[in-house]
Amino acid sequence: MDNKEVISHEFDYSNVLPDAKAISVLVNYCDNVYKQFVSLVESDEEKNKPFKPEYKDYMYKKVFSQGFEVIIWDKSFSHNSCNDINSFSLAVQNGSLNNISSLEIKMNIDFARGKGESLDTNENSFVISFKPYEIIFKRKSNHNDPEMNQIEESINAIMRQLPVSNTIFCTK
Repeated sequence: MDNKEVISHEFDYSNVLPDAKAISVLVNYCDNVYKQFVSLVESDEEKNKPFKPEYKDYMYKKVFSQGFEVIIWDKSFSHNSCNDINSFSLAVQNGSLNNISSLEIKMNIDFARGKGESLDTNENSFVISFKPYEIIFKRKSNHNDPEMNQIEESINAIMRQLPVSNTIFCTK
């Protein structure tokens, strides 16, 4: 199903023009993906509950390094942390996306997969950083997993839909 292989991709979107609406689309997508992932983990845990440890067969076993967060840094270096689309939307309504110094969307989709006691940890980190003149999307994984590849492609598709601008620093 997947291959153990280090994936480290970085995409430069420094010429896009991010606004609150565009970033909300990204946050909404990541929030939905993360909620679906949590649901898969819970379902897999429930499916394996009746079995003895040696007979459990996990596709998505919970590990403690998973999470989703949007961090908004203002000019005074204080930050506002949002952990879902609702808290992000509230931050936007409260003006937290005006005159910021940076914003980061982080999604860690880590899980263990395997049978019995021989579980293999799958680490998948997706980070989209917005700083003036520097907008970067990074993905790091320790497996080549088709579902994680699809998430990467979907984030890139959303980023490619953002309006772009040619400047002396960046061109389309």
